[in-house]
Amino acid sequence: MKLILPRDHFSYSQYNLWQQNKNQYRARYYENLPGFESTETIFGKRIARMLESGEHNAVLDRLPRYIDAMEHRAEVKIGGYPFLGYFDSFSKRRKAIIEYKTGHVLWDQARVQKHDQLVIYSLLCKRAYKKTDPFIRLVWLETRYRREKQFFGSVEMEAQSNELELTGVIKIFKRKIRQWERDLMRKKIIHCMKEISDDYAEYRKNISSGCQEIMDYAQKGS
Repeated sequence: MKLILPRDHFSYSQYNLWQQNKNQYRARYYENLPGFESTETIFGKRIARMLESGEHNAVLDRLPRYIDAMEHRAEVKIGGYPFLGYFDSFSKRRKAIIEYKTGHVLWDQARVQKHDQLVIYSLLCKRAYKKTDPFIRLVWLETRYRREKQFFGSVEMEAQSNELELTGVIKIFKRKIRQWERDLMRKKIIHCMKEISDDYAEYRKNISSGCQEIMDYAQKGS
């Protein structure tokens, strides 16, 4: 079966959005509407850019990282369709991956064990390089909303602002990815892409039908 998807590649973010909210996926990828970005998402992207550029920071300088590559691009075919991923930090010699996360919501080992992105990246690495380190590290940089002082008359009060900052807390988790997990994830990805392909084909059919109806109506009125 030939897959027809709205982009020329598939990715973890597409896989995750389809699982979480199909209507949001359709709006973003079928209709090309801008996706919603929370304050935490914007902050996370800013930290990612700082890491990629090698910018120094009292917190970032303490992070474990591989000197080989930051934001390492990996592209393979899954189910005959291109799948693209970017490893935050990657050891070319060991084929080992580090994934960085920001946010004020607690990361713990239980959450790490359920995080599909780690399995997907392990799968990409194994298919791209024929080997992968069995362990992936997830590094959490805790964030918080900055506190700022405000005055109400002569009274000084402290309130939460809308700006985020790193707390300085860094937690490092390790997760072992087994071959059966990669095999299962491959099946899940293919199933997801087939669902989207069928849904997208129906969407395009409806769009085409609607356009034809408009043209027929216009011709009748002329």
